[in-house]
Amino acid sequence: MSWRSSGNFRPSGQSSRPSFGGGRNEPPLIDPNFLKIGIAVIVCVAVVGLFALIASVSGSPTQTADRPTAAPATVEPTVAPAPLEPTAEPEVVEPTAEPEVVEPTAEPEVVEPTAEPEPEPTPTEAAAAPAGRPGIPSEPFGPALATGTGTPIQIGTDPGAQLLFDVDRVTVPNGPVTLTFTNDSDTVQHNWVLIEGDDPAMLARINQTAQDQQRQLRNTLGSVPPSGTDGVLVATQILNMGESVTFTFDPPGPGTYTFICTFPEHFEGGMVGTLVVES
Repeated sequence: MSWRSSGNFRPSGQSSRPSFGGGRNEPPLIDPNFLKIGIAVIVCVAVVGLFALIASVSGSPTQTADRPTAAPATVEPTVAPAPLEPTAEPEVVEPTAEPEVVEPTAEPEVVEPTAEPEPEPTPTEAAAAPAGRPGIPSEPFGPALATGTGTPIQIGTDPGAQLLFDVDRVTVPNGPVTLTFTNDSDTVQHNWVLIEGDDPAMLARINQTAQDQQRQLRNTLGSVPPSGTDGVLVATQILNMGESVTFTFDPPGPGTYTFICTFPEHFEGGMVGTLVVES
């Protein structure tokens, strides 16, 4: 006899799926209702667990937010430093009195020695002519020139161009004479020269000496007899128009003396006068 297997072959006495019973006609070992309830319970538990997980995840921030933050640590205030007691003010030292300044005693006034008076020239000594420029006198000079005062006299000149003294004869007592000579002319220069005696030759010689001096100096202000000219007692410098000079002279003694002007051509023109000294 031949045997072929087929797909529908099942061993006898066996079923293709498990059975909760002993057989097709046997009752199942587990009640299907209980099985459903178990599955439902498992599903519910799973769902509840899922919701609980979601709730816990979503609730964590809330709890974190609701959780009170720790209060900041209270910073204890630092103890204020004890105020420094003010130190005692230094004792003020009163300044000692300044030493009294001793004023220097005034130095004794130095007494300048008074100049010794120049000795009056003797008739044999001629006073040098002071020169404003070399050879040109600037003030009276001569051996009869004296200091102090004497008998005052005044002699002038013609106010115009006339070659004349305003007086041609003067008389004085014996002794010093103080003369004020003025050039009253408004056009020409003049001087005054006192000569010992009245010798015409001596007068001409002295006048010529003055002219020679003027030509040598090439200046009319030099028309004066040089210092030491023999016979000249006293002489003035050349005076410009309106000028005057005052001086004292001491004639050698009683007698007759002559005064002239030695400006060029004035002696020749008549400027001659006489001084008489009474005894």
